[in-house]
Amino acid sequence: MLKTFAELRGCQLRRFALFVIILLLAACGADAEPEVVLIPTSESTATLPTRTPTRMPTIVIPPTITLAPTSTSVPVSAGGPTPTSPLHPTFTPAPATETATRLPTQIGLEIEYFITNTSDPSASETLTLFWRVNGADSARIFRLNAEDNRVQVWNVPAEGRITVTTRTEDTPPEAARFLLQAEVNDSVAEEILEIPLGCPFVWFFLPPPEGCPTTPPVASFQVEQRFEGGIMVWLEARDEIFVVFNDGDTPAWINVPDEFEEGLPERDDSLVPPPERLQPVRGFGLVWRDEADVRDRLGWAVEPEVGYDGIIQVSSGGSENEVTYLRLRDGGILTLEAGGEGWAVLPLSEITTPEPETPTPTPEQSS
Repeated sequence: MLKTFAELRGCQLRRFALFVIILLLAACGADAEPEVVLIPTSESTATLPTRTPTRMPTIVIPPTITLAPTSTSVPVSAGGPTPTSPLHPTFTPAPATETATRLPTQIGLEIEYFITNTSDPSASETLTLFWRVNGADSARIFRLNAEDNRVQVWNVPAEGRITVTTRTEDTPPEAARFLLQAEVNDSVAEEILEIPLGCPFVWFFLPPPEGCPTTPPVASFQVEQRFEGGIMVWLEARDEIFVVFNDGDTPAWINVPDEFEEGLPERDDSLVPPPERLQPVRGFGLVWRDEADVRDRLGWAVEPEVGYDGIIQVSSGGSENEVTYLRLRDGGILTLEAGGEGWAVLPLSEITTPEPETPTPTPEQSS
């Protein structure tokens, strides 16, 4: 059946409207998948399809992260300027080194102090020594004797304190002496501490000589005899004979043991002394007859033996420096230098006897 012109015209208009709608949908959903639109063939039942709009995905914006500045240097582009990072300040990189070099600490070796805090060392049996050494890890303390020989040692840290006895058999009577020594490589630091102790014993006469006695005064029965060229003195406490020469030769004096025993001849009757001279007898005579040098230097006795109560005392200074003091029968003090080097007499008019100390009574005694 042939369609009328009006019907054909209406069909064209419907098709043109559909074409425009398709173009508009394509422009709005360019990114979406194209949908197939079916054009109905029937003019009377043509219906436009319902299009469900596509939902865009939700975009989550992450929180802003603040970057802490680091010391990592920004790489330099070849031939261009150094870029500046907007996230952290730019750091100039330090020059690279292979090994870190540590400078040594320069501290000189020095003894800062070496002391004792004992207020009255002469009345104390012990001492506390304090010390500090800078520039060393350890040190040594030596006790010194009268000749400054090192007779005792303590290995100690660079700082500390120790307690020591005031006296030993090697301690000089007048002072205790200690040496602090520290060493580092080829450097040595030393310091001597001398602590006055006061004399352990009193002299038996005044004025006292220099130094301290090593022994208390020893009372002894003595016998003295004068000769043309000196004297002889026998000490019962030691059973020794001291021979003192006044000819100026050396040795100036000697001491020998008394070897006379009862039953031995007391004299040699073949030896006849000149007028007003005597031959020594017993112990003196034995030394005088047997030692030709003693006989020649002393000569004949000018008086007989005289016995009396005497005293002997020895000073400090060791065997090489000690001095022996003997009381003579007239009260004078005979001074004998070490090794027979010399002698002298302190006359009675120049000496006095110290007053004996009166002990303080205890409560039991005073009652």
